[in-house]
Amino acid sequence: MPRPQAERAAGRNWRWLPGLSGLGFVVCFAIAALLYGSGAGSQQREISAYYANSGSRIHQIEGFAVLLVGCIVLMVYVAVLQTFVAEGSLMRQVGGISGTSAIVFLMLANALWASTAFTVEIQHFGYAVDVGSHLLLEDAAFVCLITAMLAAIPWVLVTSISGARSGAMPRWFAPLGVIASVGQGFAYWYFPLVGFLLWVAAGSILVVRKSISELPRQ
Repeated sequence: MPRPQAERAAGRNWRWLPGLSGLGFVVCFAIAALLYGSGAGSQQREISAYYANSGSRIHQIEGFAVLLVGCIVLMVYVAVLQTFVAEGSLMRQVGGISGTSAIVFLMLANALWASTAFTVEIQHFGYAVDVGSHLLLEDAAFVCLITAMLAAIPWVLVTSISGARSGAMPRWFAPLGVIASVGQGFAYWYFPLVGFLLWVAAGSILVVRKSISELPRQ
């Protein structure tokens, strides 16, 4: 096979790889949630003791790093899903803006969650964590998370309904998107976000399967 043709064939054979970005985000999100844990508490004594422990600070910083990777991977997934599923330039633009906005707010929430751990680690000994400042940062991060999930609702609905209508996704993907969107609306209680994570994972698997099925046969 001539070299240019061989290179094009190799590119087609790896076309499914970006589709794994959705699963990558879900894995990173779950690991980051485990690393962050339930936080330092709400009392001065609890917070001071938590951040005096180097292991607790390292877990927070590791959670930040893992979720940051997840957000970067999610950027790829938004682009993949919009290209693969969304019908029409308007739908692609709406979905792309919605997904990108969600990523920005999620990255901001991640930075705020880890800010106290970074501050104590940078300032080293003698730094006293103020309970009011710490709780303000944590609550701001929580608000950013809720904002991210609400901002992502148009992306979820547009790609779900458009994908089901065009035949790029099975019909059940649209109801799953609606369920995910409802869960995003109740992000305040955390657990409903499972629906959003399942939607991302399901879409990722479907994109990979369809991409592999369209590969040229040898």
